[in-house]
Amino acid sequence: MAGMPKEVKEAIESNPDIPDCSTEQWEKHLTHHMKRHRTKQDEDKQSNVSAQVQLLKLQLDEARRKAKDTKKASQKMTNQMVQQPSPQNNLPSLDPTPD
Repeated sequence: MAGMPKEVKEAIESNPDIPDCSTEQWEKHLTHHMKRHRTKQDEDKQSNVSAQVQLLKLQLDEARRKAKDTKKASQKMTNQMVQQPSPQNNLPSLDPTPD
């Protein structure tokens, strides 16, 4: 019993029929609880993987949205720069005659 998972060991020890049962019945109980334990571990692992995939998808969507927003802002800035009129020369006239 020393090498068994904690949950299996507790399930076997908590069953009052185990001390009086035959070796064959004890093995059936052990096999049953080990299968349940492995199934639960597999489900937990799959759930964890699914959560990680979902998180990665959300992060990817957010990164795409930010990239799109940055591209739009850059494009808007470029359009504004192109559409602005050129600055007027407001330099003082060097002509000595007043207007």
